[in-house]
Amino acid sequence: MKKLSFFVGILILLSSCNAQLGNILSEIGGGELTNAEVASGLKEALSKGTTNGSEALSKRDAFYTSAYKILLPDDAKRCVIN
Repeated sequence: MKKLSFFVGILILLSSCNAQLGNILSEIGGGELTNAEVASGLKEALSKGTTNGSEALSKRDAFYTSAYKILLPDDAKRCVIN
């Protein structure tokens, strides 16, 4: 019963947040975005993300100590060692 009431409370909270976000965007002139604006924003986010990621991983030993390290399977490790 507690889980159900918690879930309902979260739904009500999120729905009111969505309405308030719409009001805030309309007040600051955000309105609806065009497809071109959305595409431009996604391209910019992708560009910044790849730039920041590559800069972070290009530091000395950064690739080996980060969460992005891709571990090799045992069969591939034999090729690297030999």
